[in-house]
Amino acid sequence: MNALNAAGRFDADRHWRGNLRALYDAMRKYEGERVWDDVFLARWTALEDAGAYFGEIGRRPCSLHAWPELLEGESENLYCASRLSDVMLLRFQHGGSGYAGPDITSDNYAALFAHLGFRAELPSRFHPFWCEVVEVSESSGDTIEMTGLLWPALLLGNMMFSRAGVSVSAPAHLLARGIADQSALYWSYWRKNRKTIDLSMGWGSNSQWGTDLRRDFDLGDRYAYNVDGGNKRIDLRLPLVDDDEQAMDYMDLADRIDFLRNRCLTRSDMPGGSDFWPYDDYFEEPKDGERHP
Repeated sequence: MNALNAAGRFDADRHWRGNLRALYDAMRKYEGERVWDDVFLARWTALEDAGAYFGEIGRRPCSLHAWPELLEGESENLYCASRLSDVMLLRFQHGGSGYAGPDITSDNYAALFAHLGFRAELPSRFHPFWCEVVEVSESSGDTIEMTGLLWPALLLGNMMFSRAGVSVSAPAHLLARGIADQSALYWSYWRKNRKTIDLSMGWGSNSQWGTDLRRDFDLGDRYAYNVDGGNKRIDLRLPLVDDDEQAMDYMDLADRIDFLRNRCLTRSDMPGGSDFWPYDDYFEEPKDGERHP
């Protein structure tokens, strides 16, 4: 089948209710020893339409904003792909108990998502746009140094789809061990060693697949975070009004920006625990002049 429906528009529902959801379910249920061959490669041809579908989104020109607009259903389909990614990434995380993730390599992971229209990148230094902190070793310096790469970043065009998993060495005033690597990670569905929170949680087994994906963009001279910004889209570059402060009033503006960039607490715990509401916040920051990734 072609990725376009009879009206010339992408069939937005078909991929999350069809091939990607079927792949996710088959991966979770598989109990054999050849998951890459028996589950992923067995569905390779069937995923070609999904690759064309996501590839078109990644190449779509911008109109109203500096990032492409999405058609109805496309954000949910991107979220479906992120669920698939989250479970595949379990294999590259240490510790935990229960399901270890599918027995795949990082090359397998990159190959599948390349087939789906995404691009892998390997950051060489830490930046929260590119990197998810998985492990922190405390240092006495004044910079954050990347010490290991556990999995690659994935982009769709210039949209950050999944950040690279990294280990870092950092002083506690920049990234605190036990906080930056263990506090609840927002906009994520599953990690082995830390709590995760996304807006699918609490919904039924089918309804949760209708969640929107957070979108961050590399805009060339700057990074833009959470561009769709929930219902209120609170721009953290501007002075906050009283209504804007209420949802996250236990954080000052700098901490709120830090939380949005890193998707978690990074330096100290605070009241609110795992009950923050960062989903309306939006932010842009200029690049620091050094090349990424």
